[in-house]
Amino acid sequence: MSTQVATPRKVERLAWPDAARGLSIIGVLLLHACLTVPSAMETTLPAQYNEMLAPLRLPLFFLVSGFFSVKILHSTLFELVSRRLWYFVVPYVIWVPVEQWLKASELAAFQDKPMPDLWFYWEAITGGNNTYWFLYCLILCNLLLWATRKLRPWLAVVFSFSPVVLLVAGEWDPIVANSIMFIPVFFIGAHGHSLINWFAEHTLYLWGLGVAGLSYASGYVLETLWVLRQEYPVEGWQLPGGILLDSNDIDIMVRLMVRLLMLPAAVALAVVLSRVPVVNSVLEFFGRHTLVLYLGHPLALTLLFNFHYRYEDIAFTEDSGNLWDSPTLWVGVCLLFAMFGGLVFEGLRRIPVVKWTVVPPALTELVKAAPKRAEKVYR
Repeated sequence: MSTQVATPRKVERLAWPDAARGLSIIGVLLLHACLTVPSAMETTLPAQYNEMLAPLRLPLFFLVSGFFSVKILHSTLFELVSRRLWYFVVPYVIWVPVEQWLKASELAAFQDKPMPDLWFYWEAITGGNNTYWFLYCLILCNLLLWATRKLRPWLAVVFSFSPVVLLVAGEWDPIVANSIMFIPVFFIGAHGHSLINWFAEHTLYLWGLGVAGLSYASGYVLETLWVLRQEYPVEGWQLPGGILLDSNDIDIMVRLMVRLLMLPAAVALAVVLSRVPVVNSVLEFFGRHTLVLYLGHPLALTLLFNFHYRYEDIAFTEDSGNLWDSPTLWVGVCLLFAMFGGLVFEGLRRIPVVKWTVVPPALTELVKAAPKRAEKVYR
């Protein structure tokens, strides 16, 4: 009688989360390319695509990040720090000052603005007023998810909306607005893992596409109504205790609601694109290189476009009849520059020691190695 040993079944990697990440980072590159080129946000076709993607790109990223963060609910604090937060904190703390210094150098060289003092860099890091704020927001998302792991899932999701109370402070840093909009999305991704997976599997059914279409339409209508309302004076909402929420505060809450309403549409779009040959491969490639693209693209745009072309004798208008002046052309060029920045950072990941600024060595290995190093020093 022979005994057969069962081989473990290989878990098939889901395609749509990688497609979602890819769509998200491509949307971010498109946004920053349009913002970098003068007048591109008002006059170009890429800017219209950017506007369509705006409510989807970052919610998709944070939803997928939460979707793959279920392990946090069963982790110790050391596991949380060593296996997740460590990999966000190190590149954030290292590259934010570099990005801010490079931008300040551009403004000093071409707009005669003084170079900032050290306090400026501290405020940029702690306030999240930088291009790498998403790493900061992920740190907060993971910490809060771990801190609320003992709560019932629905109660934890309700708690994730609590940063809204920070709006009553009157003045708030950019990280506050981003936390309000994306921490709930992250929590929904983590605690709604099974529901999201189920919806993704049934998206291509007629009712699934209907839900997706309705979700996008409802978010679009809400956003349109709010934009139309802003054409008239908005005094704000008077709350008990003499607290006034001004139009900026209300705008944050409306944007949060729009993004929540559009989440089913965002998932459906990722699922559909993941089923399209070639498109799926491209999105998966970008999705698996999100970090290096995110870190590299703003530096590349500043160095390659701003320092060499932005302040040159270029009209940046479609009306001149000169292709060289076309903002659309320059948005395309900036997209290439942005991808080149990601390629450079992918190269940095392969250089000894330097690679630790992008992906640091495992904290657990550093902790284990510390006693041995100390022993060598004191011999």
